[in-house]
Amino acid sequence: MRGPSALGLVAVLVLALGSCLASTATAAVVTVGPQLSGIFTSENFGAPEDPPGTVLNTKLSPSLGTVTSPINGTVISWSVVQAAGGPFKLRIIQPNGGRSVTAVGTSTPASPAGRGIETFPTSLPIRAGQLIALDNSHGPDEIGLMPDPEAEYEFSETELAEGVPTTLQEGFNPIAIGFNAQVLPPPTVAALSKKSGSIKGGTQVSITGTDLNRASAVTFGTTPAASVAVISETQITAIAPPSKKAGPVPLSVTTPAGTAMAPESFVYEACRVPALAGKKLRTAKKRLKKSHCRIGKVKLLGDATKKSGKVKKQRPKAGRVLAPGAKVNVKLG
Repeated sequence: MRGPSALGLVAVLVLALGSCLASTATAAVVTVGPQLSGIFTSENFGAPEDPPGTVLNTKLSPSLGTVTSPINGTVISWSVVQAAGGPFKLRIIQPNGGRSVTAVGTSTPASPAGRGIETFPTSLPIRAGQLIALDNSHGPDEIGLMPDPEAEYEFSETELAEGVPTTLQEGFNPIAIGFNAQVLPPPTVAALSKKSGSIKGGTQVSITGTDLNRASAVTFGTTPAASVAVISETQITAIAPPSKKAGPVPLSVTTPAGTAMAPESFVYEACRVPALAGKKLRTAKKRLKKSHCRIGKVKLLGDATKKSGKVKKQRPKAGRVLAPGAKVNVKLG
């Protein structure tokens, strides 16, 4: 691949390009690199004595794919086709201008089990405008190539060093190299169907936003939701967990591409039992309502009436934090 005669590319170029199939990415996932469902021919990276190196597509026909990430996100997987040997590594590449680049992220090594399309999971942040590259381990390692009259590639005879600016060499033939990456955009949260619920938990909250279909967690404050259900790319539901305290807490949604905060807090509601001693029943009811509580049983002591009597005892005692709407029993004397 690195020299003009390494891959027999003149013969490869006579192959028909064929139609480029639609992206196999699902939902919001964006593919960076060529689609791998075309006609790729397996060729080696170099001679047996060659050290590990790095290659990257720097230009493709628009119908075949894009070489730079169009979004900020996370590479959640990467794929190779017609590959053999290895292990291989995917790299995130920051272009510096001209042929100078810097490697800014590397996947764990992976070896293909066959020559079809092989996909490997990873988690690598990538920013809009960055490229992807592929490292091989040995000269005889193989990767799929496909003729593309608009394609360009660059390479390094040695494996790139992370964080070190490196000037690459220009490839010799118009080919697409058979590897790509799947980029997941970070999630966003636009609205909550319910903005409050009991400290006892159990409130079902519908969360709308974007890129939510891979949600792995919803958190109320620092506590994970009791359960999470993915409805679609733009909607999930979560069951609020119990809380020891009343008041607002931030709500967040996490996917493999990051965490998004809801624009408003979720408010835990509770009956904060007020002190009612010495209050007439009418006043006691108002204080209970203000505290999200309700009057329970009213017992009259002696000749007290509901109009004249004042609270002598209450149950539960003042200061208790209960579910909203909890009843407080009183004795009037």
